Amino acid sequence: MELFGYVCSPLCKAKADSHGIEVPIYEGQTSVAEARLWRKTVWVTAAVCGVVALIAGGWIWYSWFGSAPQTSFSVRFDEPATSGQSWFAGKIK
Repeated sequence: MELFGYVCSPLCKAKADSHGIEVPIYEGQTSVAEARLWRKTVWVTAAVCGVVALIAGGWIWYSWFGSAPQTSFSVRFDEPATSGQSWFAGKIK
């Protein structure tokens, strides 16, 4: 049963297919078990590669874009004495 399932040989399987007889698949068959194992292997490998890609992408974004200061958030002060202070943070007296 582990090799051919519910038929006795590949010849019997081919004859059943040629006559249109539907032969059920045996769950304990070696090829079915190997297909199940490879399916799990592919899923785990894809998940690990996805996590590695997310971590690498996050590191690349942070090192080249996320940690670099942007000039669009700066404020220009008219008086050099109050440089570093703003109206919202309070004035130094």
